[in-house]
Order: sequence, then C-alpha cells, then structure tokens
Amino acid sequence: FMINNERIICRRIIAHEFNRYFVSIASNLNRAYDERLDQDPILASNRKSYSDYLPNSCQSSTYLTDCTSDEVVEIINKLENGKASDIPAHVLKKSSHTIS
Repeated sequence: FMINNERIICRRIIAHEFNRYFVSIASNLNRAYDERLDQDPILASNRKSYSDYLPNSCQSSTYLTDCTSDEVVEIINKLENGKASDIPAHVLKKSSHTIS
C-alpha cells in the first residue's frame, strides 16, 4: 500500500487510510454538486429537497398492545407437528412456557 510514495505495511495505518477515503466520498460528492449548482442557475432553480421524494405522511396510526404469555403459549400449542421449520413444533410446544 502506497501513501505519498511510501510503502506502508502496517495494517492499522492501511485500514485508517481506507476508512478516511470512504468517509470522505459523501462530502466530496456534495461539494462537487454544490459547485455545479453555483455554476448553473437553471439546475439550481430545479433543485429538489429530499422530502420531494417521500410519500405523503399517514395521518392515522395503529396501536398494538403487548401480547400476554398465555397468548404466546396458545399460539405455540396450535402449531401442527411435522411442519417444516428450523425448530420442530413439538420442541416449541414442550418449551412454550419458557419461551413465553
């Protein structure tokens, strides 16, 4: 890895320089974009805000109450044995009180 025509082999310095480069990308792009806007008044007049790309906000909301341990046990006990899953249903059923 070369920095200022000097060969660097220290992994910490190499990692730091990569990080410094990638962290600077956004600010460099923003600076170049701002300079372009300064040079082009038509482009500047059509400049959009990030909020122009967002959907309209939702005026209504949904509130969900916490479920109880009994509800969790009931749902687990309704699972069908033998259905494909990462954890077999019979194992979940045997440990339902611990899980809930």
